[in-house]
Amino acid sequence: MDFSWGYQSDARAFIARSVRGMFKRPQSDSYYERLVRLRLRTPTSTAVALLDSWIARDRAPLLEKINIPTLIIAAGKDAGTSRLNGLCRA
Repeated sequence: MDFSWGYQSDARAFIARSVRGMFKRPQSDSYYERLVRLRLRTPTSTAVALLDSWIARDRAPLLEKINIPTLIIAAGKDAGTSRLNGLCRA
């Protein structure tokens, strides 16, 4: 199942699974639940848009369509963001 579909179909379950994968060592259930509650505060449509943009896709052609001042942030050591997408067009 693709990430954004999993999030849209059951955000709570998707988030609950993903927060447990964020840590090397197990955390308390109350801490995981707090993270789930905090992440659920982000509207699903916003979270899906952010999630889809994180997934490795070449967004460089879309940058040419931006015709207003825009801050584009790309992390050089982020495995999910192509370094060249952020550098060659910004």
